[in-house]
Amino acid sequence: MKWIIVVVMTTMSSDGFDAVEIHTRNNHPLNFETKRECEFHVKENYLALAIFAVEHFDKNQEVDDIYCVPSNRQINVYK
Repeated sequence: MKWIIVVVMTTMSSDGFDAVEIHTRNNHPLNFETKRECEFHVKENYLALAIFAVEHFDKNQEVDDIYCVPSNRQINVYK
């Protein structure tokens, strides 16, 4: 199972979402073999991940938390 990074924001963006999945960094895929590898990457790169997420949203949002989740997990989006 692969693990991916999801950044959850404190409020919704103008298009109705409150999270962003981060797929790549410097054109390299960001998916991990284990949750531990993913969590280590998040710990080492928390600020860069948070800045990316804020810039992806309306720049008026704040990061609530950053999670490592299984890539095959179905995430339901409610608007």
